[in-house]
Amino acid sequence: MLAHEIGQGNGRYAYTCAMSLTPMLTVTDVEATSSWLQTIFALTSVHGGAEFDMLADSEGRVVMWLHRHDADHDHPQTTGLDMSRVGAGVVFYLQTDDIEATNTRAVSLGATIVEELHLNPLAHHREFTVKSADGYLFAAHTALLSEPSS
Repeated sequence: MLAHEIGQGNGRYAYTCAMSLTPMLTVTDVEATSSWLQTIFALTSVHGGAEFDMLADSEGRVVMWLHRHDADHDHPQTTGLDMSRVGAGVVFYLQTDDIEATNTRAVSLGATIVEELHLNPLAHHREFTVKSADGYLFAAHTALLSEPSS
């Protein structure tokens, strides 16, 4: 089990990977969104296609699925979505080992930067946030820093 701990007051907090969450994002263009995410976050498509894709990290772990909003795959949760509301209130945090390279790829791609690379003193990590064409927010972040620094 992967764990990162940091002291906070008298308690300890940890990120662990005993359970994983694999979100399925409903998008208007699976191939374009897949390419965008692969470029910025160094992910790999392990399925591919115009209606559905699965993206994996460098260790082969599937980290998200992409589903075209109007594809007929018997998913009632994707039928009749108001795509203007997709992503409202949700931020996907992806931990990266090289925040500088991830940020450079986002900037080079011309991604909409919502929040510049900075130290988040409350979360004890460095992060930046980009917005996808469908309105989803993706925050790239480092592992927890035991002694936050900029």
